[in-house]
Amino acid sequence: MVQAYWCRFGVSSFLGVVSLGVGITTGMSAAGAQLIPDASLGADSSVVTPNAVINGSGATRIDGGAQRGANLFHSFQEFSVNAGQRVYFANPLGIDTILSRVTGGSLSTIDGLLGVDGAADLFLLNPHGVLFGANAQLDLDGSFFVSTANSLPLADGHEFSAIPSPGGDLLSVSMPLGVQTWTAPQGNIAVRGSLALAPEQTLTLFGDTVTSSGSLQVPGGTVQVLGNQVNLQNNASINVSGLTDGGTVLVGGDYQGQGTIPTAGRTTVAPGATIRADAGEWGQGGQIIIWADEAADIQGSLTARGGTLGGDGGLIETSAKDTLHVTARVDASAPSGSGGLWLIDPTNITIVPMGVTGIDISIVGADQINLALNNGTSVTITTNIGGSEAGDITQEPGAVIEKTDGGAATLTLEADRNILIQADILSMAGPLPVILLGDRDGDGDGNVSIAPFPSGSVSILSNGGDISITGNANNIEFGNGVDLFLASIESDGGDIFITGNATMDAINGVSLTSSTIESGDGKISIRGNANTGSGNGVTISSTSIESSGGTISITGSNSNSTFGSGNGVRLFASPIDSDGENIEIVGNSVNGIGVFIAMEDITSSGGTISITGMGDFNGISTSSGPTIDADQGKVLLTGNNISFGEDTTVEGETVKIDAGDRLDLFFNSLVFATDLIQIEADRLRALDFDSFTSTVFVSDTVNADIISDNQLSLNVAQIEGFIFQEGLSFDELRNNSTNDISPPGATADNTGDDVEADDGYPDLPAEPASENLTLSSAIGCNTDDRFIVSGRGGLPPGPTDPQAADPVEIPWVAVDEELPAVTTEALPSITRSDTRTEQLPRLVEAQGWITDADGQIYFVADASSITPRSLTAAVPCNAWLP
Repeated sequence: MVQAYWCRFGVSSFLGVVSLGVGITTGMSAAGAQLIPDASLGADSSVVTPNAVINGSGATRIDGGAQRGANLFHSFQEFSVNAGQRVYFANPLGIDTILSRVTGGSLSTIDGLLGVDGAADLFLLNPHGVLFGANAQLDLDGSFFVSTANSLPLADGHEFSAIPSPGGDLLSVSMPLGVQTWTAPQGNIAVRGSLALAPEQTLTLFGDTVTSSGSLQVPGGTVQVLGNQVNLQNNASINVSGLTDGGTVLVGGDYQGQGTIPTAGRTTVAPGATIRADAGEWGQGGQIIIWADEAADIQGSLTARGGTLGGDGGLIETSAKDTLHVTARVDASAPSGSGGLWLIDPTNITIVPMGVTGIDISIVGADQINLALNNGTSVTITTNIGGSEAGDITQEPGAVIEKTDGGAATLTLEADRNILIQADILSMAGPLPVILLGDRDGDGDGNVSIAPFPSGSVSILSNGGDISITGNANNIEFGNGVDLFLASIESDGGDIFITGNATMDAINGVSLTSSTIESGDGKISIRGNANTGSGNGVTISSTSIESSGGTISITGSNSNSTFGSGNGVRLFASPIDSDGENIEIVGNSVNGIGVFIAMEDITSSGGTISITGMGDFNGISTSSGPTIDADQGKVLLTGNNISFGEDTTVEGETVKIDAGDRLDLFFNSLVFATDLIQIEADRLRALDFDSFTSTVFVSDTVNADIISDNQLSLNVAQIEGFIFQEGLSFDELRNNSTNDISPPGATADNTGDDVEADDGYPDLPAEPASENLTLSSAIGCNTDDRFIVSGRGGLPPGPTDPQAADPVEIPWVAVDEELPAVTTEALPSITRSDTRTEQLPRLVEAQGWITDADGQIYFVADASSITPRSLTAAVPCNAWLP
């Protein structure tokens, strides 16, 4: 049977043709029944037998013919079936395929019943055309193929030609090849009646121009309408709906115009035409493909629905390589399964409001998209560069895409070049995942831009569906990789992914301006890369980013710049908030700043805020009063250099800063933690800025503070501009104009000069004071407070100092029972062991400290000379316990 080898020889299950209305039936008229065999087959010529009885009724039977294996060949001078006439081909035993040709100069008119007295497939070849009249019917158990080509290729390389050679035909036992190998059609084909085949068979019409105002029906099977031009007129119908799965309708070409199936130049589906490929109660929706190389005007009704009790929706494609006009009603829904897909695949396309007509540009109606989404059909629009078309997708102002009914469906826009969104995309019923992909071919010339025109705003609301926006721009003409302006992106629980890349100077990978990004419980991921020049990987200005239960991740880089100073991530006046979840910001810049933050609040009520930056200028820089607040969570800042500009606030339960070379704090900046501050840097500086000279300098009075309520750990080689304070409240520290480092509770005093390890030893007073080392009671052994300072500067021991083998350690001890309350009075003096020289004068309590090259801390009095003493005696903390 043909059905078996048709697929074997590559006929795709995806094909669609539409042609513009052309008078293809001109000159076609029913001229009366003519069944006249020719003499080209010699002794095997066809024989017309009238007055036969087939299926209980009178009929004309065609006998004879040349049998070759399972093939039976017939040849006619003329072949027509008049209205009321019943004509059957005999089906001898062992014959699977009957091939008939018309060698005369007349078209074939089938206005009666044409059938096969058996289950063989039937081929009808007439280069002069075939007309199926209003009374035409078929009675076949096999498939039916009609071609107006000059010949049919056979598998062994021979052809069954309608132009017999003088030496006679070399008929073959080989099967006919599929339509993809057929020669160009010559005549036209018109259908005015009803052609129906048995379930799961194939009906193919292949002509120069194919027009149908009639009915083509093959339950669960395949209908192929192919030609240079195809026109489905009003009242035309094609139905391949099945008892189980829906069948396949191929009109004008293969899936996306690919493969070897012949493609139509022009295709039309009239408003009153219908194409059905629905499933039965249980089954998958079928496939409908409508294609044209030049122009397609597709209206009418197209359905490929899944089974009413079970099964998914099918595939519907309406595409053209050049110009496409689609206002069809499309339904690939599935009442008890997943909705199917509507694919639109032109070169350029514009989504237009209702009422736009004409096909001078490729258009699809927003209302048609809405109807499909409402019935649960996902919609995918893809473009390809071809001819004069650039491969863009444009949504015009007013062309609102709005899903108001039905379950989940997906909207996908994929352009070879740019996507421009100028109207809302909304779902008010069911999740609507939205995918916007520019530069789908990856050659770097396609961005995604979301912006209103000429004013207003643009919203994308997915109602729980994910939103993905991806662009890639290599030319300033295209703008940023992804560019959002006055846009609102809201997923209401779905994830949001924004990814952009830019390879030219002065454009950004991702640019968000005056917009809002909200994900509900979903996560937000923004990633951008600017390969050259002054563009930023990610730049966010006057935009709020919020997730009430998902993580927020922003990653940007300016990674390959030989000029310019673009930043990895630039955040300006754009609050970022994740309610209890983590926020991660990573930036890298070759010549600029890894992460720049200005006028920005970055907050998470209990999550971790992690910011990592690497840049030639700074790893992380802030300006103009930003706040980084993790509340009861952690703040982790890592950069090769970190600079906190004016009024910067960094706070959390834990704040850890790894600043590499330096950590700079400018006017009124604050680092605060309720539990732990841990800072690592070569230098820690308090700086001011001279606007006249545009220079920065160390200042003692810019009110930059580092305050911890509990633990403080500094691994810093050089501290400039700060003093260590004890016993002051938070408000006192913030309002005293000095630059304070306040350890937990109160700590060893440092009321002398700032510690600058590379500036020499501090001056010591001449008179020693008490030898006792006094610690505030607030740092007693039965509390959790700790104060750690380590570094690489300080005072090394002198040559006459006793050398300790190991650093002095005062260990903490675990206390299982409740200890008595500690009074606020000073603790008893602690004297060192008797290993010291008895002639040493008594020392006052420590007034400051110094550190040696190994980072060890020495508490010192304000004395001009100190007699060397041993530091080997360790006083165990538990000596103070009762």
